[in-house]
Amino acid sequence: MKLCRLIILSVMLFLFGLTAPAYAKITVTVAHTHVETHPQHKAFLVFKNYIENELGERYE
Repeated sequence: MKLCRLIILSVMLFLFGLTAPAYAKITVTVAHTHVETHPQHKAFLVFKNYIENELGERYE
């Protein structure tokens, strides 16, 4: 009986895991310690603009 419950719970969690990301927004967080004129900071701004403009509502 416990094995049956464990299998059912595992299948439910697996199926929930497959469907939940399809509806959830993905949050991308980036941090660094460079000044705003550093090339890495500028690259992160380009990446941010790409995410906002090209990928739309899926990411935040």
